[in-house]
Amino acid sequence: MAGIMKLSTSRFASLYKTTFKISPTEDLIQTRIDQAKKMLSGSKVSVKRVSDACGFESVHYFHRAFKKRVNLTPKHYQNSQFAQEGSVFTSERHFSLDRLTQNAEYSGIIELIDGELRFHGNTSHVSELLGYSQQHLHDNPFINFVAPQDTSIALEGAAKIMKGKNVMDLNINLVHKSGTNVPVQFSALLKGKNWYWFMKHAALTVA
Repeated sequence: MAGIMKLSTSRFASLYKTTFKISPTEDLIQTRIDQAKKMLSGSKVSVKRVSDACGFESVHYFHRAFKKRVNLTPKHYQNSQFAQEGSVFTSERHFSLDRLTQNAEYSGIIELIDGELRFHGNTSHVSELLGYSQQHLHDNPFINFVAPQDTSIALEGAAKIMKGKNVMDLNINLVHKSGTNVPVQFSALLKGKNWYWFMKHAALTVA
């Protein structure tokens, strides 16, 4: 790409990052990760096959790159997706309003406003966590607070909610007002006609 634009590799990389807020290498890796997530969510295909199909040089590198950006190993991500769809059941992942309420540090109600999901609840605690005012948290859609590298993950979760599917233990980073990332674990549960969201600080890294 640098050659096509008649630029040095370093100059091209610098301009790319300035324009798109991400390095070309990281953008390529993230694109491959996004494709891998689609494959892992769609079938019980092997991790090695996904690694090869998405252009990773080795399964080991794919495993490291995936875990670094998704906070889950490829296999655990695949299992979690099928658990949410109901094709894999474990008591640990059983949806329970009581269980989620007990384990969560933050919770509330999800509302759909102007086609966007908004998360209302104990905004005073979330305000302390992220540094924004309660009013700012109330007035803006949840996706606005998600770190750029995790936007695709959050959008997949939002799509499940829009389809009436529960979301369990989604590991994402939110952006603090200072610009730093805050790792959280997020779940959403449909109970009756209401959607409830649950979140706890410091997302768990699964080995």
